[in-house]
Amino acid sequence: MLIESERILVRNWNIEKDTEAVFRMYSHPDVVRFLGRECLKNHQEAQEYIQRLINHNEGFGGKYGSWAITERSNETLIGNILLKPIPGKDRVLTEHIEIGWHLARPMWGQGYATEAAQTMVEHAFETLALKRLIAVTELENKASIAVMKRLGMSYLGPCRDFYDGLLLEVFEMYSYQSVPL
Repeated sequence: MLIESERILVRNWNIEKDTEAVFRMYSHPDVVRFLGRECLKNHQEAQEYIQRLINHNEGFGGKYGSWAITERSNETLIGNILLKPIPGKDRVLTEHIEIGWHLARPMWGQGYATEAAQTMVEHAFETLALKRLIAVTELENKASIAVMKRLGMSYLGPCRDFYDGLLLEVFEMYSYQSVPL
């Protein structure tokens, strides 16, 4: 997959190119705080994580998965954007398609999450012809909630239907609501 916007490229993962940046991103406690996992401890864990993402994408035939976000100007990896069936209480995938994002800590507050998410929303609705997307996060994750609102997503409220019953704030968006930023 390769999707472009004004400042970013969304592309497939590459273990050789991405290991260092993935390690730096996911070894930062602020980045993993709301992801339900521990910081990466070394480059081997980063490589294993990237390989899981690649395998996950291949399992969905490239339609759904997780992709690298890079700066268009220099191809520096700055984050991760995902579009995938969301796991339910028992970790079995549901029919709901989730959009999500993770950014390297130095890139926060610069509009990259919104730009990447808007790019993926357009791909989901225009290319994949999806009708609805959801996004979830914890109440304390104000930055992600702000991105969801900027995308035009509607707040549904708290729910325990996803990710092993964790209490999450749920937002949704239908294709007819999509508007360019």
